[in-house]
Amino acid sequence: MMKNFNSFPISTQNCFTFSKDTFDLSKLYEELDLFYTNVGFNNDIYYAHAFNKDGLFHSPYPVKGFQVKKMDLNSSFFNFFSDKDITFSTDIENDKFNNYYNTMYKYNILSLYNSLLKSFEGQNVEYNPLFKDYKIEKLEFFLFISKTCINFPEFYSFKYEFLNEYNN
Repeated sequence: MMKNFNSFPISTQNCFTFSKDTFDLSKLYEELDLFYTNVGFNNDIYYAHAFNKDGLFHSPYPVKGFQVKKMDLNSSFFNFFSDKDITFSTDIENDKFNNYYNTMYKYNILSLYNSLLKSFEGQNVEYNPLFKDYKIEKLEFFLFISKTCINFPEFYSFKYEFLNEYNN
């Protein structure tokens, strides 16, 4: 992954690739650790765009520059978390990793992960009706991070170019 998250279009150089069957909170945390380390800290807002070949899973999420404040982490928040994810999220909540980005953006990370899990199960439909009651079965999905919040319809042209580059 390159250090310049300003570049367009979405490319293999500025996008994380995940496999749904091996994806968990620790993998997302590890990749976002790379992102936070490469970008450094300033006041710019960066957005995560999760998608597969069918489209965006949900609205772009701020992962830096805008802090999600403490959330109500009631039991329903963890409905789709595995036991391993719950243990890891407890470590995040308790600042066990003792780093600046975890302290600043831990709720952004947890919120993004929760949204991804809901999307996989067809429960995160307020943004993209394409995924309403549609479980995401495709194993491969992507997380693109940029300073620009990309929405419909411009995303589809970027996605098309990305998938062409990715498959070649």
